[in-house]
Amino acid sequence: MSSFCKQALVAVLSILAVSAFASVDEASLDASVLGQCYLKFMLFQQVAAQADTVAAAAPQADQDQIKKAAADWSAAKTRSVRTMLTARFPDDARAKFEQFVADYTTAEKAGDPQFLARISEAFGFSPAPADYASLRKSAIDSFLQPDMAEGSKWLGEIQTWVDVRGKTPGTPDLAVWLTRDQPAAAPAKPAKKKPVKKPDSLEAAEAGLGEFTAGEEEVSNPLDSFDEMRKNRSERKLEEAQAGMEQVASEREAAEQEYAAKKTAAAQAEAEAMKRHADKLAATEKDALEQRKNSWVNRLKSIVGATVSAATGAFTGGIGTRAGQEAANAIFESN
Repeated sequence: MSSFCKQALVAVLSILAVSAFASVDEASLDASVLGQCYLKFMLFQQVAAQADTVAAAAPQADQDQIKKAAADWSAAKTRSVRTMLTARFPDDARAKFEQFVADYTTAEKAGDPQFLARISEAFGFSPAPADYASLRKSAIDSFLQPDMAEGSKWLGEIQTWVDVRGKTPGTPDLAVWLTRDQPAAAPAKPAKKKPVKKPDSLEAAEAGLGEFTAGEEEVSNPLDSFDEMRKNRSERKLEEAQAGMEQVASEREAAEQEYAAKKTAAAQAEAEAMKRHADKLAATEKDALEQRKNSWVNRLKSIVGATVSAATGAFTGGIGTRAGQEAANAIFESN
């Protein structure tokens, strides 16, 4: 083989090697994104489910508030998972996620060591976890940690609100309690009055001088002059009437906007007062809130790190294809 052929062969092999490594890296990144999204989804579902256990000890009216808050929280987190998936897989995010969940659930149920090794490598876990429960625990200590902290704090807030609500009359609603740290909305400003130009009656009443033309003096008809004056008066009255109606409409619109702005400002002031009240009540429960947050961290770690039947059975309804379909439906068919 000539020197040139050897160099060409080395170049081709180098290109193929780089291409193979790139393909492996892309596949590993795909698996990492899919795996992270699935485990995040599992955690978010468990957080929402635990909110139901907190609600069970509350009065019915408070249970309804907790269920609504849980639905809103879960929907927001589901959207974040969907955004993560579509950013990585713009064209076929649903199909890839559904297939991954089917493969993961089947492999976990069967204790497949090869799938476990691949997903562990994609997550960058070294050494690889011994089993799927250990894989989830490693995820909790790494990329799931921020989500775990947020979910635990949220559950602690709800549990604290239920406790305060039960012993303190006048405790604000849960929506106010959960948003007490959010900045207030800017107060609405009343719209400026639109100026309406009134016609100048004196100017309109004046007869135009017209253009001077030398020549024979024309004899004017008194009836024509009278008709012209009456026509001018009618037009002037119509203009004044229209201007008056526009003025009344403008003033009425301005008054309505001013009233609405005052009502909005009053509502905002009341909302801010309720937030301040909630903040004072929460301040007295600071230590209890922190203890509850830590308690929920440990509880969620135990739940998410448990066996596959306990971790997924509540919301996937099975394994394999069915699990993939139901998880994909939850992610891509929610609001």
